[in-house]
Amino acid sequence: MLQRLWQTRSACLTPIPCCLSSGDQSVLGRVANIITSLPFIALGINAPRKDLNCKLYANSFVGVGVASSLYHSSREILRRYLRWLDYTMIAATSLVKFSWDHKTLELI
Repeated sequence: MLQRLWQTRSACLTPIPCCLSSGDQSVLGRVANIITSLPFIALGINAPRKDLNCKLYANSFVGVGVASSLYHSSREILRRYLRWLDYTMIAATSLVKFSWDHKTLELI
């Protein structure tokens, strides 16, 4: 059932065609990419959550950190799907804008 659902997904949910050997050429590069994903998780956890917009902002940062960490630690066929998840979380986070002037969050 899950496989049938995945096969009937919308075109915008299709994994990004990529060469799975590109990126993270070495173990050091892979570790560096995973480590640089962790601050996003820390920022999201420590962000204020006073209203719905703040919660969206904070959770989107946690999502970016987790998706990026999973993508950079993955291999083989799973990597293609996690790359899509990573890019999707980055795009979703870019929809949330923090307005320093009003000290609130606004959706773009």
